[in-house]
Amino acid sequence: MKKNKSIKFFTNIIAFVFLLLPTLLFCSFIPTNKTSTSLTNNSNVVNKLENAQTIEVSTPTLDELRKLSVDEIASLKKLDMRSYNLVTPVKDQGAQGICWAYAFAASSEVNMLYKNVLDGKYHNQNFGLSSKKIDSAVNIRNADTDVLRLTEKDTFRRQLGNGAISLFHHAQIMMQQNADIVTENPNSVTGEKAAWLQSIINIQNDVQEIKRTIAKYGAVAFAYKSSNYTSYYATSSSFDHAATIVGWDDDYDKNKFGPTKPSRNGAWIVKNSWGTNKFDSGYFYLSYDSKIFDIVAFDYVNKNKYQNIYYYDGMAKIMDSAEIGTKKVAAIFPVKKAAYNSIEKLKGVSFGLIGKNAKVKATVYTNVDANPINRYSQFNNPESGTKVLEQLSDVYPNSINFGGQYTLEFNKEIELEPGTYFSIVLEPINDTNDARILFSSETYSTNDLTFYDNNNQWLNCATADLDRAQYNVAIIKALTATTAKEAVKNNNLLYADVSFNEQKFNYNGATSNPSPIVEYEGKILRENQDYIVEQRQIIETNADNPEQVGTLITTVKGLNDYKGSKKSYSIIVKGDKPNLDLNGLGSFDDKTGIAYINIKNSFDQKIVSYSDIVLPEGWQFENDGELKDGLNENNKIKYVKDDANLYQTTMFAVNVNKETVISDINDATNELLETQPLYYTGNEIKPNIKLKFNNKLLISGVDYDISYRNNIEVGEANITINGINYFNNEKNINFTIVKAKNKITSFKISNDNPIATSLFGQENIIYKYYKDKDGLIELSDKPNAGDTYYVKACVMETKNYEAAYSDLLEVNPSTANKKTSPETTVILVSTIIAIISLIVICLAILGLITKFKK
Repeated sequence: MKKNKSIKFFTNIIAFVFLLLPTLLFCSFIPTNKTSTSLTNNSNVVNKLENAQTIEVSTPTLDELRKLSVDEIASLKKLDMRSYNLVTPVKDQGAQGICWAYAFAASSEVNMLYKNVLDGKYHNQNFGLSSKKIDSAVNIRNADTDVLRLTEKDTFRRQLGNGAISLFHHAQIMMQQNADIVTENPNSVTGEKAAWLQSIINIQNDVQEIKRTIAKYGAVAFAYKSSNYTSYYATSSSFDHAATIVGWDDDYDKNKFGPTKPSRNGAWIVKNSWGTNKFDSGYFYLSYDSKIFDIVAFDYVNKNKYQNIYYYDGMAKIMDSAEIGTKKVAAIFPVKKAAYNSIEKLKGVSFGLIGKNAKVKATVYTNVDANPINRYSQFNNPESGTKVLEQLSDVYPNSINFGGQYTLEFNKEIELEPGTYFSIVLEPINDTNDARILFSSETYSTNDLTFYDNNNQWLNCATADLDRAQYNVAIIKALTATTAKEAVKNNNLLYADVSFNEQKFNYNGATSNPSPIVEYEGKILRENQDYIVEQRQIIETNADNPEQVGTLITTVKGLNDYKGSKKSYSIIVKGDKPNLDLNGLGSFDDKTGIAYINIKNSFDQKIVSYSDIVLPEGWQFENDGELKDGLNENNKIKYVKDDANLYQTTMFAVNVNKETVISDINDATNELLETQPLYYTGNEIKPNIKLKFNNKLLISGVDYDISYRNNIEVGEANITINGINYFNNEKNINFTIVKAKNKITSFKISNDNPIATSLFGQENIIYKYYKDKDGLIELSDKPNAGDTYYVKACVMETKNYEAAYSDLLEVNPSTANKKTSPETTVILVSTIIAIISLIVICLAILGLITKFKK
């Protein structure tokens, strides 16, 4: 029942919805209220989501335009910057082939007026930039161009032609020389500085991207294949002219274009530089479908926002390196404008960047370690100082193939200390991990302190080009401003002049300690009274200067009335030759360049070949070989330490004079190794002997020969030592052979006859017979068989051995064949024990067999 009720309920709901649907559809077609205003000019429509209404408005005023978003402006069907008095009068470049400079100037003028950065001093009718000055600045570069002279060690030449290099590259050079963006002076290339170029935006040929760029920056400069058409459709893939887009018209009829017709309506409003008698008062329309190139916009700020620009990238050729550009990239700069009478503050950084929707994380360090005379030095470390700022930029909406140069204004100003170095570390970031910093590719550049992070090791950007055909220099520019302060030096040595009598120093294997000349306000200061000196030697080669092998860093620190410190950097070049101190072996003749070595070949120091000579550490002979007595020539000694490459000459001729010293063998001490006394053995007695000379053991057959005399018989024997090789003469050593101790080794009665053996004199054994067991009554003859008697075996003393006697042996009929010697008894007892043991083992085995059967 409940189920039927539920079905009925949902059926009613569905019916109600179907009944209501026509009413809803009808209401949707009822017109809503809308606000209409007449379009006095271009009938533009701005689509704004405001209370879900579409609002039609007239062409906005300049103030209104500046308040609109980029997307709102880009949605206008028509925009003409001339309508807002933001475009200066058309100029005529005449026969000058500098159309790019006129396009650069025209687009820059619109941006300055659009952004209102000219302090209200100028308007479009009394303002213009000097195209001649722009051309002059870009095409003529020398050491004076860089005011801070960070690129003064570059090799300068005419690096740019006229329009052959792109607008973006021209603008890059102009960014380095902001002082040259000046107002036009008809009589010269001088003029008043107009504004500060802070960004260059390089975009692709896309209608919406161009519109958005114009909406944000006011105009774009571009290159194209020129023509005489007032309504022009450019189809060529080459370009020969540059001009400026100052607006657009989406409804411009496609049928008006020539020489061919494009696929759609719409045109760019282009300002040219061929005078007002050309085209439509100097302007023409260019189809959206046209092929245009090198599209660039410029962004300026007030000329007083920044005053100083630090940079190393001196060339106009921009290079994109995916290998190193995606990593952290940094530049180290010396503080140039802070002094005793001025304060310098770091306010921002400008950089080249490419990558879709990229950001940049900027980190600033002060008081960093730097080696300004060797860019490849490991002493250069952008992250070695004190971190004073870390800031993430907004998103830069680059296309993936087109980058730009942007300025990030820091959220705080950083005061820079005079006489120090600071660094800016940039890390490009985007979702696809392909955002990267751009580089200047330079052939003639040296000592640029820009670096990239290679697995937590900072390497100079130039090392990325191993063939040295081009040098990479990161496009990183530090922007600062200075203000005056009361001029107070306070005896601070930071403002002293530190110099040396020599500009460079020879490497000598140790820390160079040249004394600096310290002058403060015309007074020569005294070391250890007014200052102390600390010096550090960094040994590193320099690919830019093969002569340089190191850097000497000298720090002068104030004492007593003086305070502060100052560092100076000096080049260390290759030394003439290593220090050759032969340590008593001889001498070195500087004039002839020959080393003379005198050696004595002796038992204590055997010198047979060159390799036996112990040279000072780090030196060795070029060739080995046997040395003869006297003069040995035709060999060299060479220096082989790790710093050998830091000397100009490391190999020298050597003459070795060898003298062999022969010692008397009698000066050797001797010691017999055998324990005395030495007993007669019947063989030669050759006792071992140990000979020492100056506490060194002599070797038989090497240092001496040995022979023996009278060394068998008892008595005085002789050892003769004959010196050989390093020894001469003869040494005699005597020793004594004493009588051997003798004994009866066995004694028994066999077949009624006594039989005995002895150690010595076996053939001389005799037997003595006794009647009593005490051996007091000796018998003259052997008793008869069957009698009981006692017998003793004897060996009489001779020259070489002592006498020996056995114990008395009882002889009777029952023991006639009994062996009474201890050896016989032992044998008998051992035999009996063995028999008993055998019986026991047999019984045990029999018991086991019986048990197993059961």
